Amino acid sequence: MEKTTRYAEIPQLKKGVAFSDPSYDSTVWCCYQKEFHPSSGWVMKMESTRDDDGYVDFALSLGRKTTMSGLRVVEDEEGAAIHHYKHHEIESKEIGIDTARVFVGSLDNFEKWGEDASIYTAADGLFGDLQIITCKGEDEPAGFLLMGAVDGDITSEDDLFRTITAGFDGHEIDKLRFEKLTNREDLQLRMELAKEIKQAKAFEKSDKSQPEKGKGEPER
Repeated sequence: MEKTTRYAEIPQLKKGVAFSDPSYDSTVWCCYQKEFHPSSGWVMKMESTRDDDGYVDFALSLGRKTTMSGLRVVEDEEGAAIHHYKHHEIESKEIGIDTARVFVGSLDNFEKWGEDASIYTAADGLFGDLQIITCKGEDEPAGFLLMGAVDGDITSEDDLFRTITAGFDGHEIDKLRFEKLTNREDLQLRMELAKEIKQAKAFEKSDKSQPEKGKGEPER
């Protein structure tokens, strides 16, 4: 089975996220609807394969750029598993379906579009397992991993990716762009460069505030 990997950039989450059957409210146990402060700098990665029975198995990673640099989805003896930095905490939740549809996207789009922007699954039951990633000491999520399956004859890999990307108001990007956005070493280099520039400007400002030799000195 050949694995397909696609990437998307999400400029901003204005209100929060929803992984939910469109008929559910936030109190239903098998959904996740979370409101949080507006935040920018999110990216998405979807890995998918189509099995011999025609089902599309997928692993969807969604997170802030710095969070995604610390996440790896790997295949082990038990299937897909998430590897993460020690400062991340993981909470697991099942995502269920009662209307043969499920929405994955931003909370404001869920409230506006709901069923019209949902993935059609043609069946009820369990859609997938959601892992909610937070940084220790923080309340708002920093990332998500959703692993599930859909009937490929009903919803293709392309339809699945495009529907989820649209649900987040995102746009597809290539692997190079994704890696540039999520590369921790690149981020560290940019932070160090910014620090050096700031220090240089502070030094320059301090140097200019000193009187030039022979100027500003009292006459003898």
